[in-house]
Amino acid sequence: MAKPPETTAPEVFDTVPACNDKFKSPGEFNTMEKALRGWLESHGLLAIIAAVLGIISLLAMTLVLGGFWLAR
Repeated sequence: MAKPPETTAPEVFDTVPACNDKFKSPGEFNTMEKALRGWLESHGLLAIIAAVLGIISLLAMTLVLGGFWLAR
């Protein structure tokens, strides 16, 4: 029988510090960070995936239609 895969991360990842105080945001960005975290927690994974795909589709359509407009 096959050995089941390990469920924990290798030791290399256990030694990485969880938070680096050197890169903390200034005060005004903490509000944005809290808002983004709140939005991510309140919306499901499906909504996040739909938003990302929507942005990618909009960018692709803009590039294609802009290319047609420039080629005229």
